[in-house]
Amino acid sequence: MTSRIPARAWLRPALLVIGGLLVAAILLGMRLWWGGAAVALAALFMGYWTSPVRGGQHVPFGLAMSRRADDHAIILWAPGDPLSARLQTAIRGERPDVTWVNVYQDADADAFVLAHGGHAALPLVVIGDEILRRTTMGRYLDARAAAAESGTSVGADRARAKQALAPEPWGAPRTRDDEAATEASTSASHSVAEPRSPAEAASEARPATAPRSPAMPAAQGGAERPAGPSTPVDLEADRDALLPDDSGN
Repeated sequence: MTSRIPARAWLRPALLVIGGLLVAAILLGMRLWWGGAAVALAALFMGYWTSPVRGGQHVPFGLAMSRRADDHAIILWAPGDPLSARLQTAIRGERPDVTWVNVYQDADADAFVLAHGGHAALPLVVIGDEILRRTTMGRYLDARAAAAESGTSVGADRARAKQALAPEPWGAPRTRDDEAATEASTSASHSVAEPRSPAEAASEARPATAPRSPAMPAAQGGAERPAGPSTPVDLEADRDALLPDDSGN
């Protein structure tokens, strides 16, 4: 079902036709027959091309919205709209990832456009959850790139989650990350103190006996005395042995 075409949609083609015919009439009055005919034909063609009469590429709005995805663009356009014409010129031919909807030929599409800014928002581009108004070719390419990147990251996250939840097959090769995690868990388990028996705790609490030093030689040919805690050292006797005798001996 076609929608109601606004009156302003006829303004541009009407001006083109009237202006072109006036120029053609002037040329014909100057007896420039070929020039006048060429201008008249060009004015009629431009009037048709920019008018709502031209159909162009069109898919029913319901079918188009069923293709809504991050890797698919739905472009709502209108004949005679300058931005729509530029976008159609930039995206030439039929592409499987692009769907065109003529809002003048579909009442549901026209209602969707009115709910998102009206005809002044054309061309309206729907890519996934994003809706672009008055879309230029630059904004269109940026939105497609962002949607593709988002879809790639989401797909990678889903794959990692699925891999983490999946049971590991028997005999599957272990990765470096798995080996590092096993090493860390093993060292952590070894670092935990093991329970000890009362005998081991008592032996560790007993003070260690200091090793005895070797025997010290006596000064000036004196007899060797073993040093140790059981043999006292007589400092007075040592001093008498070192000092000379007053009698001259």
